[in-house]
Amino acid sequence: MRWRRTTVWPAGAARRVLTSLEAGNAVAWLDERARIVRCNARYAELYDAADPAALCGQSVAAWHGQGSSEQAHWQRVWATLQEGRTVKDIFRRCCVHGRAIVVGVSYNPVRDRRGRLQGVYAIEADVTERLDAQQRAHDLEAALQRTTAIIEFDTQGTVRYANEAFVRTMGYASAAEVVGQHHRIFCAPDYAASPQYAAFWQRLREGRPFVDRIERRRKDGSVVWLQASYNPITDAHGRVVGVVKLAYDITERVLRSQRLVQSVQQAHGIAQRSDEQAAQAQSIVQETAQRIAEMAAALQGTAQDTAQMDGQIQRISGIVQQIQDIAFQTNILALNAAIEAARAGEAGRGFAVVADAVRRLAENTREATVDIARTIEQFRVHTGHTVQAVQQGLQRVDEVVQLARQAQETMRVIKHMARDYASSITALQNEFEQAERDAQV
Repeated sequence: MRWRRTTVWPAGAARRVLTSLEAGNAVAWLDERARIVRCNARYAELYDAADPAALCGQSVAAWHGQGSSEQAHWQRVWATLQEGRTVKDIFRRCCVHGRAIVVGVSYNPVRDRRGRLQGVYAIEADVTERLDAQQRAHDLEAALQRTTAIIEFDTQGTVRYANEAFVRTMGYASAAEVVGQHHRIFCAPDYAASPQYAAFWQRLREGRPFVDRIERRRKDGSVVWLQASYNPITDAHGRVVGVVKLAYDITERVLRSQRLVQSVQQAHGIAQRSDEQAAQAQSIVQETAQRIAEMAAALQGTAQDTAQMDGQIQRISGIVQQIQDIAFQTNILALNAAIEAARAGEAGRGFAVVADAVRRLAENTREATVDIARTIEQFRVHTGHTVQAVQQGLQRVDEVVQLARQAQETMRVIKHMARDYASSITALQNEFEQAERDAQV
């Protein structure tokens, strides 16, 4: 049948509407004293009742404790219903077995011809999960507002909203100082005028989010580092209508990281210089050891030459001794010749002269050989001292050679340790830089 424009419903239409409502909703009829006269199976299921009959006769008013805020709320709602006005509201109630739920209600008053309340047609639904989700969203938003710097822009970069955390982070006194301003007031002038900045906003207008560690400027021009995400906002048609930015102030962390990187780089430079110096020192020690070994060889040759010289001196001493013996024998022979010449008288006078000359020559030879022997003995003593000194020097040189070899081995170990230290510093620097990159994701 066709519906006509009239204030009177066609016969049976109201009944069919009620039947349709009851088929898909939890429905109950309440009398003028808020007692349940009739309810459907969905209503009984809503309150964990075994069947609708278990709820009939119960007063809905009694479901709200006396003196509680819920009871006062109910009384205001019932007064509104008695005035003939529909009420849509939310109530916290307990089911038959004590389970707490939140119900959304639509109370529709039914009055008699005199305008008195005859009853209420109640449509109810369990909205517990929806309200819990709303509460979680509310708590999440409150937590973000407390801990996160939040700012909202339109698609052109003009500020529409900034929370207290953002205002405080950027050094402003209130949101009124930034609302209506362009995003570029938070950027370095050269970046704000660059093609990269224009491309940045173009990507956001295209719906592409941006997440990174960024450098920005406070009101006083000082640098602030933020871990930020720019998130495009879309309408019901999927069109980008704004951008919301969530940020955390990480300035102290970045400065510490920069100082640490600088320290690591300095340590790496020191390690490299230590490696170079160790290599140079090892080369010097090696050359020194070689020179000492050459000196030891030279001293060894000198010792051998000195020993040979000492042998020659000893042989010369023997020859001198033989000369002394010959001179002594010659002197004896000259004395004997002089005696024989004296016995011969005048005939042996010439021979006596020769004998005397030979004796004087032998005496002079003896004296000369004594001087030579004395000089050779002194030279031999000095040579012996030289040999002893050279031998002691050789012993000291051998000790120095051993120490030089130990120093060379020590420098080799130090050089390897310096290289290992430099490698460790390099690995630490690489790991730190990777951790910094990972922290930005």
